[in-house]
Amino acid sequence: MIVVADKVFESITVSSANFVDREFYECTFKNCDLSNLNLSNAKFFNTTFIDCNLANTNLSSAQIRDCQFKACKLICIGISRANFAFAANFYERDLQYAEFMDLNLKKIILEQCHCKGIRFMSCNLRNARFTGCSFGEAIFSNCDLQEAAFTNAYHLIIDPSANKIKKTTIDLETAANIASQFGFTVN
Repeated sequence: MIVVADKVFESITVSSANFVDREFYECTFKNCDLSNLNLSNAKFFNTTFIDCNLANTNLSSAQIRDCQFKACKLICIGISRANFAFAANFYERDLQYAEFMDLNLKKIILEQCHCKGIRFMSCNLRNARFTGCSFGEAIFSNCDLQEAAFTNAYHLIIDPSANKIKKTTIDLETAANIASQFGFTVN
């Protein structure tokens, strides 16, 4: 295993070969094109991604721990229990159609993210913070959303019968959307 530490990668296009048998510690990727790569065996620890394109990237078995994704594009990525070391926060990101399955995402932070069609399936999202995110067509199924906070969330609909929602904080618009989905009329 080759260890790469404290390195800045800026404005580069990367091939999958660059990530084979590599562990990245406290690195920064800025304005990099990492799209359509197979990063299933890559390991990232305390790494920051800024303005990077990771669309359609295979992260199925990647280890991602204490990483930050800021203003990145992550359309159609998939992260599941195979990512046993997954812990990350997302800021100003495009997460359209991303899938998070069977993960412990306690206290995850999503701020100003475009989450159209995002899927959270069987995830622990206790104490998660979703601020200023757009959730059109998003699916939360069999998730623990207890004490999660959705602040200034747009187009959010959560099925209370399919998720644990005790002490979840939502705004009035979201409450009205959920009520209307169950046949209530809100005046």
